[in-house]
Amino acid sequence: MEETGKIEGEKITLSQAKKYIKNYTSKCSDTHLRSFSISSKFLKAIIEQEECEYVKFYLCALDENVEPSPLTPGHSLVVVGADANKTVILKGPDDDDDNEIYEDLSHCPPNCNNDGCFED
Repeated sequence: MEETGKIEGEKITLSQAKKYIKNYTSKCSDTHLRSFSISSKFLKAIIEQEECEYVKFYLCALDENVEPSPLTPGHSLVVVGADANKTVILKGPDDDDDNEIYEDLSHCPPNCNNDGCFED
C-alpha cells in the first residue's frame, strides 16, 4: 500500500483529548477495550534504538480463536504519559500547551510500508 506521508502525530489539548475519548467510551460496553499501557522503560528501549524514527503499535490476538473487531476510519489513539499509579500526567488546564497529549497518528492502511515483516 502507498504511504500518505503523514506519520508523526500531532499535539492536542486536554479538552480535545477528553472529547475524542468520550466520543468512543460513551458507546462502549463494560467489555470494550479503552486503553493500553506500556512501561516507559520499555518504550524508551524501543525509542533508543539507533535507527528508530517512529513507534508502531500493532493490533494482535493473544488467542488464535479471537476474532478481530474492525476499527474503521475515524478511530485513533490519544497518547499521554501516566505515573506509577497509572494516573494520567497533566501539567495544566484543558487548553494549556504544557500538557503532553498526542493524537492524529498514522495508521495502516494506508501507511503500511513494510508492515508484513511479522508475517511468515
